[in-house]
Amino acid sequence: MDIIVVYFLNNLAGVNNLLDSLFIFLSTNLFLVMWLIFIVFLIATYDRVSDPLILGKRVARNLVELRVLDYKMIGLVFVASGVSYIFNQIIGAIWFRERPFLVVEGVTKLIEKSAFDKSFPSDHTTLAFALAFSVFIYDKRWGSIFLVLATILGLSRVVVGVHYLTDIFGGVLMAAVIVWVTYRVGNMILKRL
Repeated sequence: MDIIVVYFLNNLAGVNNLLDSLFIFLSTNLFLVMWLIFIVFLIATYDRVSDPLILGKRVARNLVELRVLDYKMIGLVFVASGVSYIFNQIIGAIWFRERPFLVVEGVTKLIEKSAFDKSFPSDHTTLAFALAFSVFIYDKRWGSIFLVLATILGLSRVVVGVHYLTDIFGGVLMAAVIVWVTYRVGNMILKRL
């Protein structure tokens, strides 16, 4: 099944230079775009304070403060992302899976990857979904946008020939479990403080 999906999605690669450029961007830079959107999301959801604060000669109008919710979400994003990445490296060291362009005949590789890099689970996908699930817990509307972007990123990794679909599913599952556990443990710790 994995090989069939690789052939199906990878057939989109190498057909058109513009399309190749799009898939290369999605598979390598969409994660950075997601982080920029996350920063915009945080700015857009600031609480505004109506009383101006005088700083020297300047009057700061509509001083913004992060909500407590934002601090929790930011903590969840960073802790879950870090833990997910560490677990991915451990899994990759225990069970090394070669990338499709090394194993599956006729795969078009659009981005450069070393033969010594593991395929399972996908780090890009895991980190993208760790961000998406973390946001989704606190804000369903923005979280849904992040989940769509993370899905596009994951599938584009198959298109460019560097992952199998099960690598993507492994990354999604890893992120989901780590985010859920981190969220639960974080809430238990905060309740005891």
